[in-house]
Amino acid sequence: ICLGNKKGESCLIMLTGHGCHMASNGWEFALYQWLENTAVNPKITRCDLAHDDFNGDYSTVEWANECDTQGKFALTNRLPQVQHLGDWKRHVGKGRTLQVGSRESGKLIRIYGKGKQLGDCESLWLRSELELSNKSKIIPLDILLHPTQYFVGAYPYCGELISLANKNG
Repeated sequence: ICLGNKKGESCLIMLTGHGCHMASNGWEFALYQWLENTAVNPKITRCDLAHDDFNGDYSTVEWANECDTQGKFALTNRLPQVQHLGDWKRHVGKGRTLQVGSRESGKLIRIYGKGKQLGDCESLWLRSELELSNKSKIIPLDILLHPTQYFVGAYPYCGELISLANKNG
């Protein structure tokens, strides 16, 4: 938590994934209520939402890449930027990342082997990490209460991913 800017009028609250995990049940609603009822002109400037397939039971980075080929990261006729990072051509176990969108547009998703990032070259753990910023849009406070709905609405890929997760328990 950071208080003040040059005019002393701001407050920055940054919550990490670990911090969210350690927080008491209902922290999201408490923060929402405080922002809605107490804070003056609150705004969310960035929100990251992630979905983890810990065992690689229903998703792979190759599947996400095929989803991009099928246009499942487009909401209009304009396709977003796509980048292939990591060992796509010469696989050496360091992992692959598919990055779709851009920070400039305010919406970016990374699909990558989280286990491999943490050093386990055999891990099948896949993370789909959506980064939303307020560059070209307002991020509603409601995202604190309904993060899955915002994740699903970001791209058709995200909706399919959550559907697969639900089918796989």
